[in-house]
Amino acid sequence: MDDQQTTSFKSCPMCAKTWISRDNFLADSTLIFNGYQANFGVLEEGLFYFTHETDGCGTTMVIKAKAFL
Repeated sequence: MDDQQTTSFKSCPMCAKTWISRDNFLADSTLIFNGYQANFGVLEEGLFYFTHETDGCGTTMVIKAKAFL
């Protein structure tokens, strides 16, 4: 096993597109922000919804708010 595993911010579960950083993810024009589901008890546990709008994909991904802190 390679000791230098690279980490990524998020990968699309449908098409396997990988975003290496939060900034890279937010700058991608193929991602459409769909909304936010608040958790008023623990704000860091809220959820952001994004849809990957590309040919052959269209999946919606959920990311915990704490990933953006």
